[in-house]
Amino acid sequence: MKERDITELVSRYNTWRQIYAYAGEIAPNEPDWDDDRLYFRNGYPNADWSAFILEATADGRYKVLHASTERRNTPIESLRAVFSQIEDAGKYIVYEVADLLRVTQQLEPLDQRWRAAGLDPRVEKVVVSERQAKYELRDDRTAYFLAYSGGIQPYNHILPLSYDQLDAILIDGFPESITSRVGAEPR
Repeated sequence: MKERDITELVSRYNTWRQIYAYAGEIAPNEPDWDDDRLYFRNGYPNADWSAFILEATADGRYKVLHASTERRNTPIESLRAVFSQIEDAGKYIVYEVADLLRVTQQLEPLDQRWRAAGLDPRVEKVVVSERQAKYELRDDRTAYFLAYSGGIQPYNHILPLSYDQLDAILIDGFPESITSRVGAEPR
């Protein structure tokens, strides 16, 4: 994996860990490497921990998996999506972690808003098979992800966004007591 892209992802994720603390919530664990996979755990090592996992594939893409130990001794993993670019995989992980905080803060989750909006006009959905669809940027076909083909995956909206744009959307609606502290410390 590209070190610069991993550094940016970890920095963005850690910003949201700090926002969790500002909001008075228990922050997810720090990211850590295990067997060439980058784990973004929540609640580890306690029972019922969960995680997003970033894994490079042999063909140069990036899988994002979700692991859960809810009511289990060993984690069960499920594939969320395969991204062509690490930045988009990173934005997906940040989106999931930050949207969970939005829910705990009783803010409208982006998931709901983006589901209602449907497919972003800058993104095209191409059905690959009965079980898989490809979501790609219309103006840059190299930026895409593969996911379950049923319905419209709401996170298609992350593809045209930068990290800064995504963060601005995710932080919208938080009280000023939190937003005034975001960005006060260097990344």
